[in-house]
Amino acid sequence: FDERGYLIIPDALPTEYVREVNAALDADLRAADWPLKRGEGQRQDANILPRLPILDRLVENPTLMPVVRRLLGDATFDEFSIMFRDPIDSVPEQHGWHRDFPRAEEFAHGLHALSLIYYLSDVTKSDHCFCVAAGTHNTGRSIEAHKHDPADEVDVLGKAGTAVFFHTALLHTAKLKRGSRQRRTVHIYYGHADTPQVSAYSDIPDRLRAKRDPSLPAKFYSKRREASAAS
Repeated sequence: FDERGYLIIPDALPTEYVREVNAALDADLRAADWPLKRGEGQRQDANILPRLPILDRLVENPTLMPVVRRLLGDATFDEFSIMFRDPIDSVPEQHGWHRDFPRAEEFAHGLHALSLIYYLSDVTKSDHCFCVAAGTHNTGRSIEAHKHDPADEVDVLGKAGTAVFFHTALLHTAKLKRGSRQRRTVHIYYGHADTPQVSAYSDIPDRLRAKRDPSLPAKFYSKRREASAAS
């Protein structure tokens, strides 16, 4: 992770659980159209967690929590969103390479926050995929800087249930492909207990705030959106 800026974990979710999550998401999308649409064939909801308790396991996955603790220490849950990318007829001439945040050297590993993506659908070389430029979290201090060596690009492929952690200063993009199947992903931010919530979109439901689980960091569900952001 320190050298390349990402960590891929296959089989982070059981197959049956992935099926159950996808069924719940299909039902939710039929009941209420998701509010965020960013380009052709992209649908997203960043405040779906309060409606669907079945998603809680994605946040506090016991297989992955040791990684969160190792990288962040006193970690908090900060954001949760679901994204569907549908098949498209054309792809952009350039992909939107970006960093989520600059490095934060006051924290271990330079981590302002830690990002996690789950694949809820199989992603092959023919499908839309998450793509990273390995090692770029250690180059460039500006969030706007997006130059990198194409040889460093890594297409993250894997079956449904794959998880990938990545440094929020790592250059990354969604690589769109003609003929792709629908790609389904979960996007989670974990932050530090003594910093503001990374997201202005995600509420933490009371059922999670009320949890007392010694396997989780002490302040894991402590973040609250500011009133102006929540409205």
